[in-house]
Amino acid sequence: MKKSIKTLTAGLLVSATLTTGAVFAEYLHDGADNIQGEIMTISAPIDTEAAENGAFIPMTKPIYKMIVNGDVLNADTYVDGDNVMLPLRALCEKLGYTVDYDNETTMITLTRGVHYITMYPTKDEYTFSKMAPMSLGIAPQLVDDRTYVPVSFVENILQGTGCEVDLNGEIKITDPKEEENTYRVVTALEAVKDGSVLAMDEIMGEVIITFSEETIFQGMGLDAITEGTEFMVEYTDNAMTMSLPAQATAKNVMSVEMYEEMFLAEEVEIANVAFSGTIKEVGEDFVLVETENGEIRLNVSEETNIHHVMNRRFYMINDLEAGMKISGTHMEATTFSLPPQSAAIEIVIEG
Repeated sequence: MKKSIKTLTAGLLVSATLTTGAVFAEYLHDGADNIQGEIMTISAPIDTEAAENGAFIPMTKPIYKMIVNGDVLNADTYVDGDNVMLPLRALCEKLGYTVDYDNETTMITLTRGVHYITMYPTKDEYTFSKMAPMSLGIAPQLVDDRTYVPVSFVENILQGTGCEVDLNGEIKITDPKEEENTYRVVTALEAVKDGSVLAMDEIMGEVIITFSEETIFQGMGLDAITEGTEFMVEYTDNAMTMSLPAQATAKNVMSVEMYEEMFLAEEVEIANVAFSGTIKEVGEDFVLVETENGEIRLNVSEETNIHHVMNRRFYMINDLEAGMKISGTHMEATTFSLPPQSAAIEIVIEG
């Protein structure tokens, strides 16, 4: 059962779901949704029949265990009203964030890759990637020199991170870094200039995306990105800059159409790109080819099929020479470098 804000309610705590036998801390209830102090520790079920008849009964609060990516996190949690509170540093460092605290401003900063999150103790204002502060209904709490945040912080602020709170007293948190697909949909707000573009990220808001020589394009090229173009981007692991707007470097860029085929279709057959031209240079693991569309560097691996047009004998890269006419196919994915690079699938020696 998935929970976010107000994970626990009075009605939930009085329900028969608390008959599981787990350990609970008992509290007195004054009939006006006010807790009047801890009495003892119990594991007995609640008398739901008495509750339905309006009887004065004790209320309970469960003790929660945090499980992050399948590992039990040895850190305390507690309940504040309707909010399950989680230890900020222990949780975020387990998720790979760097946690910093500014003694002068009291600002807490979380950074990981392109994620940049800020908050202040006692202020119900959480900021993701310099966007407008978000309220979660409760401010970060300082308890025994440790900062705690509500469980809703995981899904609403640690964007993309999965969180489930079940009635057996477990909080299961899934790190998005563990997922294979980390693409985001973005929309260009202007044309590309000097290898960068201002875009609207679906999660981070405005961001300046920089394309490097290592950026791989699939299903589209850099020249296809103009104002209003929607495309998919996967960022590098380098931290986002603290400028306004934030800046990040693209690791992979893909057209929306190819993304839908690769990740949303049940069966996908990725098309290869045909080429023909003249070898200009042969390296240890590549050939530089002059084609009608310009130069391209084709990286050759053990999987590359090299043969002559007149026979099917297997050739090696050492058999290739500058000046040879060749054709074949390479992967659609190419880098933004000059010349662009791609992986050779088949090389046919024509002469």
